[in-house]
Amino acid sequence: MWYVLLKPALLILLVTQLGASFAWAGQANSGSLEMGLDSSREESNLIHSQTVGVKAEMGVRHGFTEALTAHAKAAAHLETGAHSSNFHEQYAPQSRLQLYEARLNYQANPFIRLGMGAFEQTHKHLLLGRASFPGLSQEASMNSGHWAFGLHTAQLSPAGSARSTRLSTGRVLPFALKEELWVKYQLRWIEVQAKLGHMGFHQLHSAQAHESRFLGNRVQGLGPESATYATDFSTLFTGIEVDWNPGSRYRPFLDLSFLSNLSGSAQTGIRVKGGTGIQLLGHTLRPYLQGYRLTADVLPALYVDSGLGFTNRLGVGVGLDVHLKQGFRIGASYTQARPIQSSRFQNNLDMMVLSLEKDYEIY
Repeated sequence: MWYVLLKPALLILLVTQLGASFAWAGQANSGSLEMGLDSSREESNLIHSQTVGVKAEMGVRHGFTEALTAHAKAAAHLETGAHSSNFHEQYAPQSRLQLYEARLNYQANPFIRLGMGAFEQTHKHLLLGRASFPGLSQEASMNSGHWAFGLHTAQLSPAGSARSTRLSTGRVLPFALKEELWVKYQLRWIEVQAKLGHMGFHQLHSAQAHESRFLGNRVQGLGPESATYATDFSTLFTGIEVDWNPGSRYRPFLDLSFLSNLSGSAQTGIRVKGGTGIQLLGHTLRPYLQGYRLTADVLPALYVDSGLGFTNRLGVGVGLDVHLKQGFRIGASYTQARPIQSSRFQNNLDMMVLSLEKDYEIY
C-alpha cells in the first residue's frame, strides 16, 4: 500500500523540483472573493437548529510557469443561532476558518496533469459534502471533435474533526483511493457527460466510526475508542449529466447518480435531480426538483453531504437558484428526508436553506 502511495509522490516531487528551477513567470494569475449571507433551519424530533451566518471565501491561482500553477481556496464563516441535538453537532452554528484547497499542479504535457496538496472533495455524483483531503492526484484528458475523454486518480487522506487516541488505530493513517473515467459529448444544442468511478475508504479511525454512528452508518462497539464500522467502504459510482440548450429562454438539465458499496450487501444510493434554466429580463432562474435514496452503509456518513441528511435517508427536495444580472446569486431550498431503517439516532428531518452571494474579481 505504501508503495502505491509513495510512487506517485516521488514522481510529483521530481516534477516539482524541475518546475521550481524555471524562472518566475507569473503566468495567468487570478484572485476572486465571494461574500455571502446564509440562513438554515433543521427540524426533527431529535434536532432543532436555526442559524444565520456571514461568510467570505477567497480563491487564488498563481502561475509560476505555463506548466506549474498553485491554487488556494479558503473561507471564513461566522454563524450564530440556536441548536439542540441529542447526539451530534453537525448542524450547530459554527465560527471557523476552513481551508478547502491548497494544491500545486504540474501540466506535464497537453494531456497529463499531476497535483499534490489539499483537494476539495465536493462531488456531484459521489454525494460527498464539502471537505478538503490532502494527497496526490493524476489526471489525463483529450479532445477529439465533439468528444472529450478523461481519467482521474487520487490517493488521499480523509480529514475530519474525529480523531482516535486508541493506540491500535491512532497510529494508522486513514486513506482513500479514487479512480474515475469520464466521457463528454457536446453539440451546439446538447451536452452529455457520463462518469464511472470507484472510491475506497481504508483504515478509518474508531472516532470517525463513532461520529458516523449518529449520522446513519451501522457501527459496532461503544464510545470513540472502540467503535468500528459494520462494513468496509468500496463504493462504485456512476453519473450522467444532460444539459439541453435548444436556443430558447429555457435550458433543461438532468443529473443522475448511482452508488453501490461493493463491500456491503445491498448498500446502494441513487439521486435524480432535474430542472431548467430560465432567462428572464437578463436574469437567470434555475428551479429544480430532486429525489434520493441512500442506504445506511453506502458511504462513510461523516463525509456525505449534510444537505441530504447523511445516510440511511429517503428524501425529496425542491430549490431555486437565481443569478441576477447585477452579479448577485440567491438560493433557496427545502428538503424533507426520513430514515430508511428505524434508528434511535435519526428521525424525519426537514431542512430549509436561504443564501445570498456575490463574487468579486480581485485581480
